[in-house]
Amino acid sequence: MKSARELFEELGYTKLEKHDDVGDYIEYISNDEDCDCITFYCDSKTFCIGEYVLCNVKILQAINQQINELGWK
Repeated sequence: MKSARELFEELGYTKLEKHDDVGDYIEYISNDEDCDCITFYCDSKTFCIGEYVLCNVKILQAINQQINELGWK
């Protein structure tokens, strides 16, 4: 099974891990012109899909893989 990072990279996203006042989170930023992102907030075990992201099956699979890797069950 491919990692979430590999799945997202195949879809044109770049992974960024951030730590700030909000907490720890992982962002996958789209490499296209719209620059949308999918953000996983580790502390609250929630995620946000950017305003213009159309979620297809491949994106959903990548999201599910990231959730599994984070241990959110």
